[in-house]
Amino acid sequence: RAATADLKYTVATEACADRAAVSDGIRDVLTAQTANTQAILDKLCALELDGVKNQLAQAQRENTGLQNQLNMATMQASQNAQNALIQQGFASEVDALYNRLNSCPVPTTPVYGRTPIFTCGGNTVGCGCGSVA
Repeated sequence: RAATADLKYTVATEACADRAAVSDGIRDVLTAQTANTQAILDKLCALELDGVKNQLAQAQRENTGLQNQLNMATMQASQNAQNALIQQGFASEVDALYNRLNSCPVPTTPVYGRTPIFTCGGNTVGCGCGSVA
C-alpha cells in the first residue's frame, strides 16, 4: 500500500505541476497576445493622430491664408477710402483756388513771377518796340 500511496502522490504532484505549467503557458500566451494587440492599437492611434495633426495643420494654413486675404481686403478698402478723401480734398482746393484766381485781374503783359518779361528800358534788348529809356 505504501507504494500505491507513493504512486498516487507522485501522479497527483505531477498532474498539479502539469496544470501549473499549462496555466503558466496560457498566461504567457495571453500576456503576449495582449501586448501585441496593444502595440497594434497604439500604432493605429498614432497613425490616426498623425492624420488629425495633418488636417489641423492644413486648416491652420487655410485659416492663415483667409486671414491674410481679409487683412489685404481691409487694407485695400481703407486705402481706397483714404485716396477718395485725399482726392476730394484736392478737388476742393483746386475749386477754391480756381474761384480765387477767377476774380483776380490778369495783366496783358506776360510776367515771370513778379518781374515783367519784356522791359523797354534799362537793357539793350528791350521788348522790340525800339524805345530805349
